[in-house]
Amino acid sequence: MGETLKAESMNGSIEFLGNGVIIKTKGGSKTIPLTQISGVEFKKAGMMAGYIRLSVPGSVEVKGSSSLVSNKNYQVQQDANAIQFTRSKLNPDFEAVADAINRALLSA
Repeated sequence: MGETLKAESMNGSIEFLGNGVIIKTKGGSKTIPLTQISGVEFKKAGMMAGYIRLSVPGSVEVKGSSSLVSNKNYQVQQDANAIQFTRSKLNPDFEAVADAINRALLSA
């Protein structure tokens, strides 16, 4: 099956299984096959929260009316294909998951 990695925050978790991703939040969980993922957006936590967001064709991306950073964080909080984290010590865990997904997408 390949590489398996997981990153967890207070808001939820994301697990890369080699052939797909499981996103778990307080609202439930969803499995996204690798074949349905077209990209990964990763932002490290620092002064603002960090996040990992998956681009999935056909899913509705939450957009705001402003380009402010705080608005971007709100968009991520509302996105079912994203997990947000606030502690910079979690950056390596989430970055490893993002990198693993990107490697798998490039080799597919």
